[in-house]
Amino acid sequence: MAALAEHGSSATFLNLIMKTPWLLPRLSSVSDFIFKPLSESWLDIKTDPGAVYLLLRFSDAHADTDFPACLEIARPAVSESVLSLLRMGFSLDATLVSNDSLVNALCRAAIASEIACITGKVSSELAWIGALFFDFKSLAKNHAQEQTDNATLMRQYGLPVWLRLVNLLSGKDGLEIATAAGLHPYLGEILLIADQYSRDGQAGKSLSVRHWEKKLKYPGLLDKIDVGAIVNKWFGGNIRTFVNSKRKTPESVIAESLQFAMDTIHENRLIQSRDNFESDRSAFMK
Repeated sequence: MAALAEHGSSATFLNLIMKTPWLLPRLSSVSDFIFKPLSESWLDIKTDPGAVYLLLRFSDAHADTDFPACLEIARPAVSESVLSLLRMGFSLDATLVSNDSLVNALCRAAIASEIACITGKVSSELAWIGALFFDFKSLAKNHAQEQTDNATLMRQYGLPVWLRLVNLLSGKDGLEIATAAGLHPYLGEILLIADQYSRDGQAGKSLSVRHWEKKLKYPGLLDKIDVGAIVNKWFGGNIRTFVNSKRKTPESVIAESLQFAMDTIHENRLIQSRDNFESDRSAFMK
């Protein structure tokens, strides 16, 4: 609860969201936030960096917690804040990160998740989230100053410390520095291997990749990594097509659902206000 207490009001949520118009959730994710618990919607939600970002930003989650259950606490407040933006006429359709950045991030996330499953060294969801934000600056392309490094950018946007450490990995001696700073054991090796494979399906021939495999203490891992099979499993064979399909929101259906949600929230507030009034009046009459 600490993070929620620190960031507080819905006005604070709105202020944050308005400052990150490039990393807002998809409309379909907002609908899922409102009508489904994360246990039911996580498979879709986790392919949306904007949705995952807001959940991470306003939950008390660290690397040793149970994902995605630990993010559930942030869902109601995030939902209401995004709905408030929609009521103000703010469009989510024009706020998505670039296709290339998102495709790269999703490919890396899927590979990292599979490596985590194969090795059992870390949670597959932890690996997914770490890989999704491995190159945070790439997601912020055209929205961040060129000289700003990944770790600084993640601090500015309030991401948790364990995730900021992930962004140390791409620098010189990054694995050693991140590990010494407290990065979750074995997460660094998994993310570095996944990053290399997301760039080159034949990355297993690389000496550095074989070195990271050795540090993972799982002989034969590289022989089990099939990027094509992984992409097919998670995205139906083509990540770019998957991304485009998610952006083609069924506007009428979602608009109707969101309007219902907004009406429900408004009605609940009226009921709560009436109950509070009745309670205060009763206390006064006594």
